[in-house]
Amino acid sequence: MTMKTELLELEMQLLLLRYSEDQVLRALAEAQSKPLEEIQRKVTSLREKKHTAKTTKPAKKSISETVEELAAESPNRDLLIELAAKYENKRFLPELKDVKRFAEKSGISGSMPTRESSAKRLFTALLGFERNQLEGILSESPGSGESAFSQLSRQLIEGSSE
Repeated sequence: MTMKTELLELEMQLLLLRYSEDQVLRALAEAQSKPLEEIQRKVTSLREKKHTAKTTKPAKKSISETVEELAAESPNRDLLIELAAKYENKRFLPELKDVKRFAEKSGISGSMPTRESSAKRLFTALLGFERNQLEGILSESPGSGESAFSQLSRQLIEGSSE
């Protein structure tokens, strides 16, 4: 904040203390030859913007939304979105250790402190999978006794031997 801005704010505070807000707004409207209502609307609008800017944070995207954006042009978009839903419900790579093992096998580098923060890297890698590999991952039943990582490893091996 510049010195001029600070001085202006101090002067405004003094005016508001000496006179009421209503009197200050009336004087401002008169000085600018504008209707009082217009000045009041502007002040209200500025207050709302200032309050909104302080209180609202951008909404965090869900994993499904992130994957929808990543896979927008992919021919396997439908399968990737379905996998994203399973990932969110922990029916696909349910634990961080599963995600880390998959990343290691797939050559994905970087820190993966949580499942959620790893999702974008994971699905970026899955964009490179063939349709039959993705279908195979989706068709595996989670209760087959085989971990999600084992299923993925098998899919990777089968895909690379073709």
